[in-house]
Amino acid sequence: MARLRDGLVLLLLAMSAVQAYALAHEAGQALAAWMVGASVVGFDAWALGRPAVRLAGDLSGPRGAWVSVGGVAWTWAATVATAALWRPRPKLLRFGALVWGSIVVGALLPWVVLPLAGWRPPGDDVTVFLQRSGAAPVAVALVAATAALLLVGLAARALGGPRGAWSAVRAAAGLGARPWAWLAVLVTLATVLVATEAGARWFGAPTTVLPPAGFAVAAEVGLRAGIGDDQLLADVAPSAHVLEVWVAVEGVDQGPISVDVVGPDGARTAVLRLPVDAPIGRATVRSGPVALAPGPWAVVASAPRGEGRLVVAWRGR
Repeated sequence: MARLRDGLVLLLLAMSAVQAYALAHEAGQALAAWMVGASVVGFDAWALGRPAVRLAGDLSGPRGAWVSVGGVAWTWAATVATAALWRPRPKLLRFGALVWGSIVVGALLPWVVLPLAGWRPPGDDVTVFLQRSGAAPVAVALVAATAALLLVGLAARALGGPRGAWSAVRAAAGLGARPWAWLAVLVTLATVLVATEAGARWFGAPTTVLPPAGFAVAAEVGLRAGIGDDQLLADVAPSAHVLEVWVAVEGVDQGPISVDVVGPDGARTAVLRLPVDAPIGRATVRSGPVALAPGPWAVVASAPRGEGRLVVAWRGR
């Protein structure tokens, strides 16, 4: 029974840490967006759902690259600063620090593995960063690995090395029998959950529009009037192939809004056209086959007057 109580306390603490990281990650992306002049029009940080911030503004090139790395960068920086300046003493805090540090290091691993593996999941932060920054994948992996090792070293020093980390795990025994431990964990969990829901209510939570079977969501962004052309996503075709694009817009109160596929030769193929003064709450459209020659291509949106939310998915790459 004692082990069951201890396990429940530690499970609740781990759940708090996972949800807190999801909240911090999305808040970091929102902060990065504000720094480049974009605005947050939707916020969803529930770890069990699909955490995402919905942004409006010009996020092409370096701006979009900074936003895509902002979540992990700000969370890592705050964790490094805390680990360098603070050494937790209470048993519960030591175990919580161990769990949190493990989560942050784990979040850095995709930035090491994906660039080296050459795998580009559509819409993933790593994919978007590589596309919009033009950085060498090996350099991105090296920086991420260095950041992870630095955090591991600082966390180990804060906890007293590997032996201290193991003692923090062993010292957690008996916490379930202490009322203050339950109170501390439950208050922490409640605070994180309230903060997550408050962010969604303040900005408005993005709704999920599911594409047809076989299509993978590659971008989900907010449109703001006056952005002109905004390169939502881009890739390089290693060989000639056929692409299909699916686009959904929501909350559109005024056009025009257009979405094009720009091929390697610069030719534009229209995927979506909403005329001026089109009061369309929701619309979806699926392109016909778009033949692409080898080389770089992009999906480009234009919203000189209209506003709304745009979801882009593709298949057949």
